[in-house]
Amino acid sequence: MIVACVILPFYLWQVIDRKSYEDFLLKSSSPLSRDSRNEILRQRGELP
Repeated sequence: MIVACVILPFYLWQVIDRKSYEDFLLKSSSPLSRDSRNEILRQRGELP
């Protein structure tokens, strides 16, 4: 239940406003989001 309360808002944010969510991930420096950040940059063509 607690995990759902933590994860659900971020999931909804990603679904509703993906661009804003991606920008948030690109600006964060958390090692947990590094893979997500690199994947976004690859999709945008900014990373080889």
